[in-house]
Amino acid sequence: MEEKRKKNRFNFYIPVYFPEHKSWGFTKDISYEGCGIKTNLILSEGILITMQMDIPVIGPITLTGYIQHFNEDKKETGFQFTLIKNDLSMAKDYEIYLQFVNSVCKL
Repeated sequence: MEEKRKKNRFNFYIPVYFPEHKSWGFTKDISYEGCGIKTNLILSEGILITMQMDIPVIGPITLTGYIQHFNEDKKETGFQFTLIKNDLSMAKDYEIYLQFVNSVCKL
């Protein structure tokens, strides 16, 4: 399968929660633009979904994005972040996430 990612991903486990579905999962990798998630939640490609990510030391942040792909056999999904226009709290949380990824890539 051809690699389509534009940004490097870093293996990192972070608990995530999907409040709309009352379901948990965890990241298997993170990047500046998205993350790979393991979850038992069945998600349709292309849907916009909100998740809470529990960043170590910092605490929970809320991020919104699109499901890029879903592999039901592996229970894995690709999540691409998007900012909602005029949502300043989400922009702040995304900035926190970017700073976190930046510190992880330096490890």
